[in-house]
Amino acid sequence: MVKSRDSYKKGNSASHHQFGTNELIETGEYVIDYMLITPKNHKNKIFKLASLLPLWFKLYRKARNYDIVYGGADFTVDFLGILKQIKLFRPKLIAIFYHPPFTIRLKLERYDHLIFISRFAHQAMCKKFPQKASMLKFMQWGPDYKFYERLAPIRNYQKKYEKIVFISNGKTRRDHETLVAAAKKSANHTIIVSDNQSIPLNYKEGEYTQIYVQEKPDDTKMVPLLNNCSILVIPTPPNEHPLAAIGMTSFVDALALGMPIIAADNTAYRDIIIENNMGKVYKAGDVNDLANAMNYFKESPERIIECGENSWQFGQRNNINNFGQELRKLFES
Repeated sequence: MVKSRDSYKKGNSASHHQFGTNELIETGEYVIDYMLITPKNHKNKIFKLASLLPLWFKLYRKARNYDIVYGGADFTVDFLGILKQIKLFRPKLIAIFYHPPFTIRLKLERYDHLIFISRFAHQAMCKKFPQKASMLKFMQWGPDYKFYERLAPIRNYQKKYEKIVFISNGKTRRDHETLVAAAKKSANHTIIVSDNQSIPLNYKEGEYTQIYVQEKPDDTKMVPLLNNCSILVIPTPPNEHPLAAIGMTSFVDALALGMPIIAADNTAYRDIIIENNMGKVYKAGDVNDLANAMNYFKESPERIIECGENSWQFGQRNNINNFGQELRKLFES
């Protein structure tokens, strides 16, 4: 979060990567300190968890001196949630849960407010833990439009493309093998952003797919690249579950730029895409269905404009300033 804040102040990163803290700081009414809680990179899950223990105790000693503690990343404040449950931690505690497992954590932990950015996860946990439903809240994460408008002053749906180009710009749990196969089957030019270790096994140079190598995230390069493409694809593997917020950063990119979205049917935002006519949803892992979704835009290019504008409008209604305002309400409640 510290790095994200510094990058934002230098103009190299969007504020939504700070999950509302930037908007709180800019009110002038909050002083925010940061502490990084991250496990060591062990393959063994027990060792990985054990590496968090000294950090959690350090966090506890520091955090009890604050009015509010906000866990803006998974597993940062679980220890404090456990202490809150047994009434050993008094400051207001607020956190975001991004990825499962949620059930065991909700059994053991308590918060003043717990945020989900996946509507599916929020609904499922409210149903499973009705006694804790009052502390659970869904908040739609959205883009920092000022950052994108500086790097891409012309929105994607306002452009005229000589050639339709599809792009997947995410690396976490992406099914790029299916995307490579679908691009070939539908004969659609497709860009896949990847580090050298994650290049799809079935990728062959010249067969409709182009690899854009990026070892570390760089928004200043990614936004112009996305701005030159037509449709964003978020291909998640068939074993993924909509409780997880996989692909949400790419989803926010599409909202900010006004891009149509093709996403698998196991993503947390599939219903948003359908309900707001922002693109197409395909059956996860199904090459034919993904190819058909890609051809839908190739055969009806006017849909690129329509769906892209709908994406932009949805993002306008749910931008990071709105997220920050909702977060402030939780802080003050």
